Amino acid sequence: MNRNNEGRYLYSVLNRGIEAEFAEAGVNGARVYTVVYRDLTAVVHACSDRPETADGEDEAMEWILEHIRVVDLTTEKFGTVVPFAFGTIIKGDDEVVSEWLGENYAALKAELSRFEGKAEYSVQIFYEQELLSGEILKKNPGLQAQKEKLTGIPRGTAYLFERRLEQKIAEETEALISGLAAEYEARIRDCSDSVHSEEKKPRVPEEYKQKKLFVFLACLVQDSKVQELGELLDRINEREGICVRFIGPFAPYSFVSLEGI
Repeated sequence: MNRNNEGRYLYSVLNRGIEAEFAEAGVNGARVYTVVYRDLTAVVHACSDRPETADGEDEAMEWILEHIRVVDLTTEKFGTVVPFAFGTIIKGDDEVVSEWLGENYAALKAELSRFEGKAEYSVQIFYEQELLSGEILKKNPGLQAQKEKLTGIPRGTAYLFERRLEQKIAEETEALISGLAAEYEARIRDCSDSVHSEEKKPRVPEEYKQKKLFVFLACLVQDSKVQELGELLDRINEREGICVRFIGPFAPYSFVSLEGI
């Protein structure tokens, strides 16, 4: 590699000074090692100063998973980390990385302190349209009466009344879901240090694909509060028509705040 276009791919920063070379390979089989400045350590691999281009979506996803695996292994071995997003590159060699750690020492230490004893969890709550619509119809005498009127009236008229009934049930279902989303999010926030609403639709197992996602949160949770959050989600999951997916722990990617670095 030409030293003029040299770079270091950055996985994470640790809250201690550790010189090490990892047995596990990094992104695209790269050799992963550490660069130390005082009591901070950057986990890196040598690369070009420009991001590599994956050969298709499958390879890109494989690289992302390799990145996550290195960060997870680092967390398991050494404790709290500041994780960096896939594709983060510092232009320069190990000396430049050490200088970067020094220049951003206070900000990195503050983030590490903020994440101590905490991890990120993903909360995904789904609903089953048919079950909730049936619940609304069952609990609403007015809607039941409208449905009963459909029998015995001309087909064309029945069609119009049926569309109106479906629209009313859809509106009631939407109002119910909106209320449940606000209630659940408030209760989840009570168990979390910080919560972010996620916009991007997650990849989910086959069993969830026919359900509708209506709450999708990234939660930064103290280790001592994880059981409380899990018990809350178990109670939510018991409601008919509602299904909860609770996954983690992860390094706190969604909560890193290092503006200007």
